[in-house]
Amino acid sequence: MTSTNFNLFKSQIYFKDDFHSFAKCQELDRLYFAWPWGHSHWQDLAKDSQNYSLFTIGSENELTGLALYYIPPSSSLVHLLKLIMTPSVRRQGWGQKLLLKSMQDLQKINRSEFYLEVEENNTVALNLYNKIGYKILCRKKDFYGSKRNALAMKYFVQNT
Repeated sequence: MTSTNFNLFKSQIYFKDDFHSFAKCQELDRLYFAWPWGHSHWQDLAKDSQNYSLFTIGSENELTGLALYYIPPSSSLVHLLKLIMTPSVRRQGWGQKLLLKSMQDLQKINRSEFYLEVEENNTVALNLYNKIGYKILCRKKDFYGSKRNALAMKYFVQNT
């Protein structure tokens, strides 16, 4: 698959009615995320879908990446829960495009603060978040397990 075939699109989470999309996202998470969620976690998310936003990248036949956000009601903050790209498209700029597009769309609904946690030794992700403008808030000791620390990071939209 060539990168010119990719389309960015936003979709709210409609897993109750769209089992195929649900299964694709769950599969991507299981295969390519260091801490995949179990089936019940994805089902719980589908039950509370109005507080989540899912952005995906791929072709008509293949899901190659996703960005999943929790959107608390009555807040300017959003929490990036997952940014997942398949190995075939990593280090080609598609993760950055997906992240920037999703942040841009969320700004249209008055979201101006973006929060995430990332494993301290995940240098590829850290480089991406730093490049975009995320700043480290704090270190969370043993967040991902024994001796697996996280960095909490935040991005503030600059008013121009």
